[in-house]
Amino acid sequence: MGRSQDHLTPAQFDLLNWISKGCPDGVYAGTSHRVSARGLHNRGLAHVTGKSKTWTAKITSDGTRVLTEQAHRVAVARERERRAEQAEAERVRAQQQLRTRALEMLDATVAAGGRLDLGTGSGTEEVARIAHYLARERLLPEGQRLAHEPTRMDPDLGVTVYLEPDFAALTPRRTFPIPRQLRDPHPAVADFRDKRAFVSKAHIPRAARFLQAIVSAATEMGWTASAKTPSSYNGRSDVQPDLTLRLPSQQLVVTIRELDQRGRAGSAFIDHTDYYTRTSRTLANENFLSSGRLEVTLAKVWEPKPILSVRDSRYATLEDQIADLVHTLEVAEAQAQWAQQEEARRAQIREVRWEEVKTDAFRKLTYARNAERLRDELARRETAAAMRTYADEIDAHAASLAISEGKEVQEWARWIRRHADRTDPLNGPLQIVEVTSCSHEELQPYMNGWSTYRASRQ
Repeated sequence: MGRSQDHLTPAQFDLLNWISKGCPDGVYAGTSHRVSARGLHNRGLAHVTGKSKTWTAKITSDGTRVLTEQAHRVAVARERERRAEQAEAERVRAQQQLRTRALEMLDATVAAGGRLDLGTGSGTEEVARIAHYLARERLLPEGQRLAHEPTRMDPDLGVTVYLEPDFAALTPRRTFPIPRQLRDPHPAVADFRDKRAFVSKAHIPRAARFLQAIVSAATEMGWTASAKTPSSYNGRSDVQPDLTLRLPSQQLVVTIRELDQRGRAGSAFIDHTDYYTRTSRTLANENFLSSGRLEVTLAKVWEPKPILSVRDSRYATLEDQIADLVHTLEVAEAQAQWAQQEEARRAQIREVRWEEVKTDAFRKLTYARNAERLRDELARRETAAAMRTYADEIDAHAASLAISEGKEVQEWARWIRRHADRTDPLNGPLQIVEVTSCSHEELQPYMNGWSTYRASRQ
C-alpha cells in the first residue's frame, strides 16, 4: 500500500513548519531547501513565488492541517530515528572498545612470552569474543591463534590466554594426482572394482581411480591403507566401508557411493535369488536412477556418523577436492598431536593444583573439627559447672534432713562432684587437633569442586 498524499518525512515536516513561521533567517543554508519547498508547493501544502532574493514561501490551509495531523506521527518517527542512531552509535562504540581491548590483550600476551594470566578480572565469554574478533579481523600473528584455559586448571583462579599454532594456516596444501588407469591397484581398490554394490557399472572405474588416489595420498603422508574392516566397526550392515585408513591418532573407514538423480545414496545393484534353482545373482537395480555423481565419506571406526564428506557438485568434482580432503586430515592429525602434548602439560599442572586444594581442604577440615570440639568443650564445661552448683544445693538441703537421710544425700552430692571433675574439659587434654586423614565423604565439602579421588573437577 502506497503512502498518502499528505505523508511528510521528518525533514519535510520541519521545512513546512519553518515556512509556517515566516521563513526566519539562519535556519537553512544554501538553496537545497528551496527545491524541497517547491515539492511542497506542487502538493498544495505551501505557496512558493519568486526567485533568488525575491523568493518567498507561505503555508497553505492544507499545509496547516497536515502539520497538525502529522505532528504526533513525525514525533514518533523522529524518536525512532534517534533510537536507531543511538543504537548504531552504541554498536560502533562497543566495537571500538572490543578492538581496543583485543589489541591490548594481544600485545600483553606477546610481551609475556605467549602466555598471560588474566586473573579473575576477565571471563571466558569475553576472552572467546576477543579471540573470535582477532581471528576475524586477521590481527593475530601469522600462523597463530588466541586460546584460553583456566589458570592452573582451576576456574576459581581466573583465565589464562595463550598463543597456539593455527595448523590450518601452517599446514601446506598438497596436490595429489588421480591415476588415469589402474595398473597395480591396492587390494582394497581391486576388491572395490570387483564388487558390485553402490556404484553403477559405468562409474566403477572412476570411483576405483579416486579410491586409489586416496591410498597413494595416505602412503605419501605415512599413513596405512588397508582393505580389512575393523571388527569394531558399528556402521549399518548394508553399508560396509571400502577402505580403512590408520592414522597416528585415529582409524578411519572410507566409503564411496553413487548418488541417484535426487541426490540420495542408494544401491546400484541388488541380489536376486532364483525361486526354482535357489541360485543367487547380483543384478543392476532398475529402480536406481544413476547420476554419475559420487560421494566419499570418512567416519571413525566406532562412530557410524561421518566426520567428513565430499561429493561431486556443480562447483567441484571429487578429483578437485582430494587435496582439501587430505589437508583436513593432516590438520586434524597436527591438532591431535598438539592436543596430546597440551593434555600432558595440563595433567601435571592439574596434579600440583589438586595437591594444593587437598592441603587447603585438610586445613579447613582441621579448623572445622577444632571449632566443633570447642563447642563440645564449652557445653561440657557449662554442664560441669551446673553439676557442682547442684551438688552445693544438695549439701544445703542435706543439712535440713535427718542424719541417716542426710548421709545418703551427701554421698550423692559427692558422686556428682566426682562426675563433674571427670567430664570437665579442663581436666582433659587441651590442644589443637591436627587432621591428617579422613574419609572421602568428610573431605569432599572442602575440596571446592575438585574430586577427592583424582586430580579432576567434578
